[in-house]
Amino acid sequence: MKSIVKKILIISWIVINSSCVYSQITPEEISVPNHAPLAPEVAALAKYKEVPVNMYTGVPNVSIPIYTVKTGNIELPISLSYHAGGHRVEEIATWVGLGWSLNAGGTIYRQTRQLPDDAPAGYIHTARTIVEWENTATYSGRRVLEQNAKRGHQDYEPDNFQFNFLDYKGSFYFNQNRSTQKPYGELIQFPISDIKIDYTLNPSGMFDYWKITTPDGTKYFFNSQCGDFLSSSFSYYGDTSGSLPIPTVGHLENSIPHNTSWRLSKIETNSGELIEFEYEAYSYTNNCIPSGESTSISNNSVSVNNSFTINLSSGTNYRLKKISFKNGYVEFVTQGERLDLSYDKALEEIFVYSKLEDTTTSTLVQRTKLIYDYFESPTSQFNSMCLGNYNPDEINKRLYLKEIEFYGNQLFSSDKIKYSFEYNTDVILPHRFSKSQDYWGYYNGKSNTTLIPTTFSSVFAGNLTKSLVNKGNREIDINYTQACILKRINYPEGGFTEFTYENNERNPTNIGFGIDMIYEPSLQRTEIVNSNGTMITDSQTGRRYFRTNFDVSDEISYDNYFTFTTSSTLCDNTQTDPVEPNINLPILGCDIVLHIKNRVLGQPNLTHPNGLPIGYNGKLFIQPGQYTLEIEIKSNNLDISNAYIEVVAQWKENKYPGKKFIGGLRIKEIKDYKSGYILNQTDPNAPAYELDENATITRKYVYQNNDNSPSGWVVGVPVFRSFSKSEGSLDNPPQLSEVISSSSSNNAISSDANNLGYFCVREVRQVEDKEIIKEESFTGDTATSSYPGSPIYHNWTSGRPTLQRLFIKKSPGDITDLSLDGLFNVIQSTQTNYYSVATLPSNYPKTTRGLNLHQSYFSESQADLNEKEIYDIISGTNLGVREQIETDYFYESGSVSTIQNVTKTLYHNLSENGTPIGTPHHFLPLKKINILNNGSETIETKYYYTHDLIGNSLFNQTVINQLNTNHQFNSPLLRETFLNGVKTATLATQFKDWGNNALGQKVLMPEIIQANKGSLSPLENRVRYINIDPLGAKPREMQQENGTSVVYIWGYAKSLPVAKIENISFSSIPSNLINAVQSASTETGLITALNALRNSSALVNAQISTYTYIPLVGVKTMTDPKGYTMTYHYDEFNRLNKVTDMEGNILSENEYHYRTQN
Repeated sequence: MKSIVKKILIISWIVINSSCVYSQITPEEISVPNHAPLAPEVAALAKYKEVPVNMYTGVPNVSIPIYTVKTGNIELPISLSYHAGGHRVEEIATWVGLGWSLNAGGTIYRQTRQLPDDAPAGYIHTARTIVEWENTATYSGRRVLEQNAKRGHQDYEPDNFQFNFLDYKGSFYFNQNRSTQKPYGELIQFPISDIKIDYTLNPSGMFDYWKITTPDGTKYFFNSQCGDFLSSSFSYYGDTSGSLPIPTVGHLENSIPHNTSWRLSKIETNSGELIEFEYEAYSYTNNCIPSGESTSISNNSVSVNNSFTINLSSGTNYRLKKISFKNGYVEFVTQGERLDLSYDKALEEIFVYSKLEDTTTSTLVQRTKLIYDYFESPTSQFNSMCLGNYNPDEINKRLYLKEIEFYGNQLFSSDKIKYSFEYNTDVILPHRFSKSQDYWGYYNGKSNTTLIPTTFSSVFAGNLTKSLVNKGNREIDINYTQACILKRINYPEGGFTEFTYENNERNPTNIGFGIDMIYEPSLQRTEIVNSNGTMITDSQTGRRYFRTNFDVSDEISYDNYFTFTTSSTLCDNTQTDPVEPNINLPILGCDIVLHIKNRVLGQPNLTHPNGLPIGYNGKLFIQPGQYTLEIEIKSNNLDISNAYIEVVAQWKENKYPGKKFIGGLRIKEIKDYKSGYILNQTDPNAPAYELDENATITRKYVYQNNDNSPSGWVVGVPVFRSFSKSEGSLDNPPQLSEVISSSSSNNAISSDANNLGYFCVREVRQVEDKEIIKEESFTGDTATSSYPGSPIYHNWTSGRPTLQRLFIKKSPGDITDLSLDGLFNVIQSTQTNYYSVATLPSNYPKTTRGLNLHQSYFSESQADLNEKEIYDIISGTNLGVREQIETDYFYESGSVSTIQNVTKTLYHNLSENGTPIGTPHHFLPLKKINILNNGSETIETKYYYTHDLIGNSLFNQTVINQLNTNHQFNSPLLRETFLNGVKTATLATQFKDWGNNALGQKVLMPEIIQANKGSLSPLENRVRYINIDPLGAKPREMQQENGTSVVYIWGYAKSLPVAKIENISFSSIPSNLINAVQSASTETGLITALNALRNSSALVNAQISTYTYIPLVGVKTMTDPKGYTMTYHYDEFNRLNKVTDMEGNILSENEYHYRTQN
C-alpha cells in the first residue's frame, strides 16, 4: 500500500506544482512548427490492445483496425467493430458477418413515419399541416383529413433522420414553420450542435443530397445516388385459419418509391483535399419480412385466430467499393453469393494502394482477407408466411467472421498474421423466422407458435376482473440469450481475450409504462392433494378431509394468476361453461368439495365457506401468503374406498428471485492474456508454447448502486397492448377493443437493449495479487411525451459520467475514509456537474410536431376517437460540463488528507448558473475557471472564437466573416489567462486569405501568432507565416519574428515535406529547382532533384535536410545538412525492419515474431 501511495503522491505533486503554468503559453505555441518527419519507430502492428467497455451500456467496444486513410487534416479510420449486446432471432448478418460492421465512411438514414417527408404530399410539401388540423373545429372535418392521410394523400408526422460518420452522430427532424428563407420548414437537430446541415431537392422534390459541415469547415456530402432506395413495398394480412393473404387497404404510402438512406460520397477539407467514395449497387425483389401478429379482444369475445402482417419489398442497396484520396485508394472486393442471403455478397478482401496524382502506376501497400463460415440453425418446423419466398437452407444459415488475415504488400504471399474469433456454439440461433423470441426479440428457446405474448385482458374478463390471453411465451431465458455471441479473440502475437456475459438487469423500482406485460423467467409451481394421502376425520362431525399446506411467495408472477383443476371418479363431469369454455361446471349435489383456506389468522379464505364442488376447474388471483388446499367429504355415508379424488393447484413464480431481466447482454468478466503463450524450453514432449497464466488481467463488472441494488434503468419497454373504440351509431354504441400485438406499438422506444443504461458500475481489476476498483456513475434520462408512443427521448443526455472514483485494496492497519465494503479506500474521485438540457432561449428553433393518426391508445380511459394526439418533439443541446471537481486522497500516519481542484466552464449563451441569456452562436466553451490546491489559487482562461470577435479591431473583419461563412470556427483565435484575477498571458492567431485552392475555395490559414505576458499591450508578434501554397494548403516559408526563415518544399503531389531549408527565403530559391523537386515522378528523379537543390550555389549558406518516402508507409531516407543519409527499410507488412547508413552498414535491426504468422 505504501509504495502505491508514494506513486500517487509523486503524480499528485507533479499536478500540483505544474498548476502555476496551467493554461499558460507553451513554447510550442509561439515557435515555428516543425513539419519535418520523425524517424520511424518499431511497429506495433496488430499488437494486443485492451478491449474497452462502455460502462453505461455494459457492452465491450470490440474493434479491429484495418487501415487509416490520411489526407490533409482528415483521418478516416477503417475498422471492423462487433456489437456484443446479443443477437436477435430476426437479425441478418451484415456483409462482414453476424454482429460485425465495417466502419469506413458514414450514412444518413431515416425512419419513415406515415409518408416519406419528401413525397409529393409529404410533411415538408403538404399544405395540409398540423395547424390546419387544429383549426378544423368539427369532428367531421377532421375525419376527412384523417382519412385522406390514411390513404396516403397527406402526411402529419415528420420522419426521423439519423446520421453517423467519423465521430459525429445525431438525428434531425423537419418542422412546418415555413418561411421565404425556409420554404420546407426548419431543420431541427437532436441534439442541437455546431454542425451545419444543408440539403438539395431534385426536380421531383425528393432529397437529392445532404451536406454536413463540421465546425472546422470540413464538408461531408451524402448522395441519394448511392443510398438505399425502396422502389416498392406492399403489406398483406391474413389469419391463422389458413386463408390466403389479402392486400391491406390503406397502406398506399408504403408503395411510394423513396430513399431510405444516403451514403457518404465525398469529403472536402477546408484545405481543398478530397476523399471520394464509390459504391456498387445490388437489388432485391419481393423481399419478405413478417411484420407482426395481433389478436383482438372486445367486450364480447377474444378472437380465435391471430391476424398477421407480412411485407414484400423491392429495392436497391449499395455496398462500398472504393475510397480514393490524394496519394492512394482502398478497394473492397466481394466474394460469391452468400448462402444466407442470396441477393448479397460478403466482403472478402481489402486492398490498400498508393498512387500519386497524375500517375497511372499504383503500388500495393496492404492486403487484408476476411475468412468466414456459417452458423447453421437446428432443423425445425417453419410456420412463417414468408417461407415460400426463401430457400429453407438460406434462412437456416448465418454468416460469421472467422479470421482477419493481413498479407502485407505481397499479392500472392502465403505469409500472414491474423486475428481469429471464437463464438458460443453451445447454443445456436434458430432460423430467422423462428418465434422462439423473448420480449426484445432475443432467442429464448420456447416452442412458440405465435409471437403475441401471453398477458391478461380487462376488456373481456369473464367472471373475473381480468382474463388470461394465453399466447406465446416471450420470457427471457438466460440459457439461450448468448447464442452465437463472441467469446474469444486471438491476437497475432499470441495473446487473447475471453468474454463472459450475463443478461441485462433493471432496478426493481424501474416500473415505467408497459412493464406490466413483461414477465420474468418463471417456474411452474404445483401443489396436489388427493385421496391417496392421509385422511383426517373430524371427531365431532365425522367429516373426512385430505389436506396439504402450501406457501405462495412474493415472487409469484403473471399477475398472481392461480388455477386449480379437480377430478373424482365419483363426481366426474364433462359439461363446460358456455361463457368460459375452458371451465368445467360442477355436478350439483356432489358431496365432495374443495376449500382453499388462508392459514394466517384473520385473513379471508379464497373459497366459499361451503366449498367448491369437485368437478369445478377454476382460476383466481392469489396474494402471497400461507394456504391450505383441502378436500372435504361432506357426507359421512359416501363410500370413497374405491374412489380417486384429486385437486391440482398451479401458479408461476419467478425463477430467479429478486431479478428483473431486460433483453440483451452485458459483460460480466473479461480475461486478458497479454502475452498469451510463452515458449516452452523445458519439456520436449509438451507443446512448443504453453499458457502464461502470470500475464492474465481479469476485469469483473458489477452493476450496482451504493446500496447494492441493481443500477440498470430502462427508459422504455416494448408496449404490446393498445386500445381502440369504434365510432358507433344511434343503434350500435361504441365498442371498446383491446389489441395484443407481437411487436411494440410504442413508436418512440424500440425494443432495443440500448434503451437500458446503468447508473453505477464498478470495474474490479485483478492484476496478479493487486486489486483495483474503478467506479463510474452516469446521467440518465426518462422518456417523456404527451402520450406513450410519441418519438421523444433525450438519449444524448444519458450515459454522461457524473462521478468517477478509484479504490485500492487496503493493507492491514490502514484507516478507512470513503471505503467500499470496508475493504477498499478511495484514492481519487472526479465529480462532474452539467448544465440542463434545456439551455436554449424560448425563441430558438428547437421543436417539431406530429399527429398520431392510428386508432391506438395505451389505456382504456384514452380510447376516444374524437381526439387525435398531437405531440411535440423538443430538442436541446448536449449536456455541457458546468463543473468538475477532482479530489486526491492521501493516507499517511493514521490520517487522511485531500487535495481538491475544481474546473468551472461557461458557454456562450449561459450565465454561470445555466440560465439562457441570448441566442448562441456556437456551443464551445468560452471560459474555464480552475480553482486549484483546495482554493489556494484560481486560474481563469477565456476563449474567443470567430463569432465572438466580430467587430474586434485587433482582427481582420473580412477574414473573420469569411471564416464564419466557411463554418470554420472550432479553434479559439484569442485566449486570455488570469491568475487570481490578474491577467498573466494572451495568445492570438491572426488568419489570412491566402488565395483559392484547387476546389476554388478560399484558403484561410494563420499568418501571425501573437502573444504577451501580463497585461502588456499591444500584442507582440512571435511567429510569422510568410508564404503558404493555397493549392496544397501547406506552409512554404515561416520564421520566428526577427529570426531566420524556415522553408519547406512539398513533394509527392504536395503532400509530404521533401526538403527543409533554413537560413534562406522561399523567394530566393530558383523556381526551376523547386519545380524539378515537385514534379519528380520517381524516387531516382526526386533524389536527383534534391541533390541539385543541395548543390546549388544559390543555397550555399542554407542548411538543407532532405527526405524521401515510401508513400502510405513511411519515410525512406533522411539526409541531414552535412549530407549524411540514413535509410529505413521495411518488411512486407510495412514494419520497420532495419536502419542502414550511407555505406550500407546496419545500425539497428528489428525482428517480429507472431504465433499466427506463417
